[in-house]
Amino acid sequence: MRRGAALAGWLAGALLLAQPRVAAADQVFVVVDRETRAYRDAIAGIEEAGHRVERISATAVEVARRGAAAPADAIWLGMGPSAAKLLTTLPGTRRAALFVREQQVPAGVSAVTLEVPPAQQLAWIKAAFPGRRQVIVLRQRGGTAVPEEPLQQAAAALGLELVFASVTSSGDAVAAFEDAARRRSQSAVAWLLPDPIAINSDTIAPLIQVALAARMPVVGFSDYFLRVGALAAVTVDYRACGPQALRLAGGQAPRVEPPTAARLTVDGRLAERLGIAVAGGAGIEVQR
Repeated sequence: MRRGAALAGWLAGALLLAQPRVAAADQVFVVVDRETRAYRDAIAGIEEAGHRVERISATAVEVARRGAAAPADAIWLGMGPSAAKLLTTLPGTRRAALFVREQQVPAGVSAVTLEVPPAQQLAWIKAAFPGRRQVIVLRQRGGTAVPEEPLQQAAAALGLELVFASVTSSGDAVAAFEDAARRRSQSAVAWLLPDPIAINSDTIAPLIQVALAARMPVVGFSDYFLRVGALAAVTVDYRACGPQALRLAGGQAPRVEPPTAARLTVDGRLAERLGIAVAGGAGIEVQR
C-alpha cells in the first residue's frame, strides 16, 4: 500500500515537472508612447497571461536608465512608433513593438502592426455582403495614405472592382462619395480606409448618413465606426495583441505580423432594418 502511494506521488510529481512552465514570473518592460485604450487593453492581456508589467515612458533617458538596471534577458515591448525606435537602443534580442505601421518597424525588431492586410479585409467584405462586387474607396488626390496599386491587385484577385473617389479637401468628401455611389447603391460597399483628408472627424458622420440613406454598407477601420452608425467595421481584440507580441519577442529572428485576433464585425440588426443582405463566415461576426 505504501509502495503504491509512493509510486502515485512520484508519478504526480513527474507529470507536474513535465508540464510546460508558466512564465508567470517573467517581468515585461513596456515602453509606452502615450495613453490609449488599445495600449491599456494590450497591457491587461499581458497581465492576464500571468506576467508582471513595468511601464516606462517613451523617453531616451528613461529607457536608458531602466535598461541599464534590467536583466540581460529581459522582455521589452514598445507600444507606438516612438517606443519602437527606442527598443533598438536596448541590448539583447527579446523585444517587439505593437501598434505600428509596417513601414515604421525598425530593423531588427519584431512587431504586431496596426493593419489587417487589405486582401483579408476585402475577402471579409466579399463574403459578408454577397452579390456586391464594387468597393468604393475615398482618398486624398495625390496622397499616399491609400495606395492604389496594391489595393487594386488585392481586389482583382477576389473578383472585386475598386472605385476610387478622390478628394482635394475634406469639404469635397461627401460630394465625391455621392458621385461614386450614384447608380451603385445596390452593388457596392463603401470601404473607409485611414486617410487624414478624406476620412476624418468632419467627414465620417455625413458619409455614413449618405451611405445608409442609399442602403449601402459602410465598412470602417475600427470599432469606432460601429459606435457612430456604420454597418460594419474591422475590429481587433487588443488584449490578444499583447501576448502575440510577447511570442514574437521570444522568437529566433525578427518578424512582422498583423494582429491575429481581428475580424469583420457587422451590425446585423441595422442590416435587417435597411434590408441589406449579410452573411457570416470565417472571420466575420454578425451581431444580432
